[in-house]
Amino acid sequence: MLDLIKARLVKYFRSPLFYIAALVSLVSGIYGGVYCTYFKDEAGIIINCSADDMWMLTAIWAVIVLVAMCAGREFSDGTIRNKIAVGHTKTVIFLAEVIVAAIMTGIIYLLNIVPTAIGGWYFINEIPTLYAVEWFVNICLTFELMSIFAVTVTFLLAKRAVAVVAAFALHFVLYIILGFTDGYYYNFDEPRFGTLTS
Repeated sequence: MLDLIKARLVKYFRSPLFYIAALVSLVSGIYGGVYCTYFKDEAGIIINCSADDMWMLTAIWAVIVLVAMCAGREFSDGTIRNKIAVGHTKTVIFLAEVIVAAIMTGIIYLLNIVPTAIGGWYFINEIPTLYAVEWFVNICLTFELMSIFAVTVTFLLAKRAVAVVAAFALHFVLYIILGFTDGYYYNFDEPRFGTLTS
């Protein structure tokens, strides 16, 4: 499986789509850091933050397109058939693709989150450390979930366009559910990040 992973990493790094996705992620991360705003109530408790919307969405969309298109190319080029012919099983090929997609997604995530964290440091510095870690981990898991879903749909249907549409649909459904959940548990004027301690 190691040879499959190495070969796929080389293909990803040779793909212009990876560099486009990386640029989109970096620019949206810079946007997130520059325009990160938060609101406090009279007691100085943070009650809302705007940094977790558009900047993250565009980077996740870039990941979805990158992974679905690169995984789908394996089918359209006949590479999957060739790998099976030389003795690799479909399971090993799929797992190698998931691992490579997770690595590439991690790179895209870092290109997005690092400028956001640097630019929004005044915000991150004000919230409890545990919440900040939870926030970053949740965003990373969202990136990875979308990546794995795009690979899975691509392997099940062998169609890049369908994988992109299905992953976008899943992401919108998750985003709407999370929005409703967030709205159910928090009003705009209620603390979302716990009580801040000095």
